Amino acid sequence: MNQLEIPPSVAGEKTLLFVVGLTRSGTSLLYALLNQHPQIALMYEANAFYPGVQTFTMHSLRRLEIWNQAISRHGLKSIDLAQVRDARSLYHTYAKEKEEYRVYGEKSPVYPAYLTDLHKKTPDAHYLFLLRDFSEVYRSVLAASVHTPWFGKRGGFFRLMREQEKLVRDMQVLKDRGAKVHCVTYESIVANTGQTLRGICEFLGLPFDAQMATLYGSDLSAINEQPEHDHLRDREIAVRAKHSVEIPSARRECIARFQRRWDRMLGRTTRASGPEAAWWEYAYYQGLGAAFISYYLAVRWVYELVPVNWIRNYRALKACLRQPTAENTSLWKMTEAFVLTVSMLFAVTAFDWWTGIGVTMAPFYLLPICVAAFRLGLKSSAVACLVGALMRASVVFIRGKLEFSAVIYSWDVAMHLVQFLIFLLLFRVCARALSGLVEKNETFPR
Repeated sequence: MNQLEIPPSVAGEKTLLFVVGLTRSGTSLLYALLNQHPQIALMYEANAFYPGVQTFTMHSLRRLEIWNQAISRHGLKSIDLAQVRDARSLYHTYAKEKEEYRVYGEKSPVYPAYLTDLHKKTPDAHYLFLLRDFSEVYRSVLAASVHTPWFGKRGGFFRLMREQEKLVRDMQVLKDRGAKVHCVTYESIVANTGQTLRGICEFLGLPFDAQMATLYGSDLSAINEQPEHDHLRDREIAVRAKHSVEIPSARRECIARFQRRWDRMLGRTTRASGPEAAWWEYAYYQGLGAAFISYYLAVRWVYELVPVNWIRNYRALKACLRQPTAENTSLWKMTEAFVLTVSMLFAVTAFDWWTGIGVTMAPFYLLPICVAAFRLGLKSSAVACLVGALMRASVVFIRGKLEFSAVIYSWDVAMHLVQFLIFLLLFRVCARALSGLVEKNETFPR
């Protein structure tokens, strides 16, 4: 059986659902309302069906946790994940907390860019599309970027334009393929909440539950605590006041041209007369949008390849650069020491090269070794000794125009390394003795 399939006995009873819409289009509100139903259990932005990530092991689930905290946000533990092998089984594992669940799946603003690929993997799934006026979506993104750096990432506008185009186009493609598709608008959710959700229940083959029409008692634990979701925590279902952030006029006119194109594709009445986006404008925005989407997808693949410790250290360093705290200050200090050690090694080597072999600079190679021993520990300082020995021997051979011999060069490196290691051990012994003496003087009663 294919790993993306589930047993027929389960598949016949359960419905896989994807709630798809642009970021800041109201998908979080729709997610919270749907999960109020006792038979619906959706995950929140786990992004488990990323292209290229096909199957799961405990190792890859650990990487998924590092990527977006999908495991901890949903209260899942290692014992719960023992049988998880793919995205479907992950959704089922989360949904089990609702014993009578009949609909499982995920809400995510990532999937508009990969809808056709998603449908190939899940041809039996139901797709619930949420549409909202694009200018309002973009205005909301600009407002959110003030507090949340993720919304202000480079290329955000181009990615949104590309995702909106694919969302409108691929929605029709899925319909043509016979997929189970239902579309609602953000305005209908806030204006006619009960009626809209009743239609969704009919689409899913579920009885309507009145609790779905309110946010009171809804579980928002999987949603991040950024300011853009404050209205959900206030249990508010209403059209919010327009953000004070204004869209630049050039982009506002561009959005209007594309909006007329999207209205035509959706079969809607055009809101205002005027030309649609020209072919060159379409190619420009769609091309750049596709490039930025591919870039961020490549970053996601990197998280599947590089060592986990590297990822953690990178994130801790980035967090320290943004806002130093007690937890990440130590890592920042180690990074400073590492950069200082490497810089000193290259500086001494360059100076040694400039002076020539007639003037020895060998003692200066001990300075970066001291920094490494004092700030980075024994292993890192031993590596600094090896690098220093290689650099010193290389300068002697190249600058002195000596005939290269692997045996003699290796002997030179080994001798330099022995000298540096002896100095390193003596330095550490002296440093420990001095540290013990200082501690004794500080604790000795006067």
